[in-house]
Amino acid sequence: MSCNTSASDFHTGNNIRATFRIDRKFVGQVSFPHIKIYDLWYTVNSDFVKGSPVASAYIDGQISVPQTCSVNAGQVVTVDFGTFMSGEFKNKGQMPSGYTPKTISVPIKCNGIEANANLTVRFQADASADEPAAIKTSNSDVGVQITDDSGKVIEPNSGLIPFQLDDNLQATVTFHAAPISTTGNAPAEGTFSATAYIRVDFA
Repeated sequence: MSCNTSASDFHTGNNIRATFRIDRKFVGQVSFPHIKIYDLWYTVNSDFVKGSPVASAYIDGQISVPQTCSVNAGQVVTVDFGTFMSGEFKNKGQMPSGYTPKTISVPIKCNGIEANANLTVRFQADASADEPAAIKTSNSDVGVQITDDSGKVIEPNSGLIPFQLDDNLQATVTFHAAPISTTGNAPAEGTFSATAYIRVDFA
């Protein structure tokens, strides 16, 4: 009996079951982009040496749960930082001279969650390459820094502001935002902008 090793068509099983384990509670929806679930090899003899796989399978998807939270009634939270002079930026990581951070209070309304639940807010955004604790803006010399009521810096993506829902599943989260120098250089004159997404999670 001979084996035709020149054949280009090989067949294997075509059923697979993937099981997902959720390690922690979350609110709304979580995406899992492009996760490898298996590699495939084949052999035509018993002396199999595993090299590069002939195929790999990936999975993309989203998991949604009925617990949801609406931030600012679904409306964009816009912060106007006002007007200041380019020369007022003196030192890296510092606000313009004499600047007062803007205070923002955001209402949050949740559904399908226990009353008095402990949650957290984080800000998902691109961090400044020169000042990772600040949110990147359209001006490379300027970043936006978020702080909580105690003055603690809330870093983009990882920093958290804890809060608790009331009996009506509502809360108001207050934070402070200010432009800071990311390089220590005087920024070019003109407007700048930045974008961040407010994310709610279980504490």
